[in-house]
Amino acid sequence: MRRHVMLLSLLVLTAAACLGCGGGADAEAVKTYADNTLPPLRESLNAALERYDNVSGGNFVDEATTYETVRDMILPGLKELVLQAEAVHPATADVTRVHDSFLAAVRRYVSAFQLFLLSLDQQNMANTAVALEELEEAHILRRTFEQRFEDVCGEYGIVLGAPAPAR
Repeated sequence: MRRHVMLLSLLVLTAAACLGCGGGADAEAVKTYADNTLPPLRESLNAALERYDNVSGGNFVDEATTYETVRDMILPGLKELVLQAEAVHPATADVTRVHDSFLAAVRRYVSAFQLFLLSLDQQNMANTAVALEELEEAHILRRTFEQRFEDVCGEYGIVLGAPAPAR
């Protein structure tokens, strides 16, 4: 009996030590992604969406200003962000899944803004509505990414700083 108690205690201590290590190389990959890879990507996405906020909704000035901002600043920035994100090769399957969800959101933003420009070119309100729906879907994909990222960090015991604003 005493031997079983000692063996059980040893197993509990070993399990606690393994939980404390956070998964070793996998945890380090998540931490590297969180600390080094993701921040500049998030910053670029936030900058593009901030530019859109500055010419839409309550900040709308006129159609030409919005069109030019999307065409000259937002879309080029998002397309560059896609290239930067595609150049990332995560070290683990967990980070790959998270990163792929980020990339899916950015690609959806690109698609939405391209459709938005097309709808303005054609003066097609139906396409504008579709573009706005696609923009909302991009926001949903971004929130999904943020949740997956938080979940993976939690699994590895990685504490995140202030979360990025999710639309």
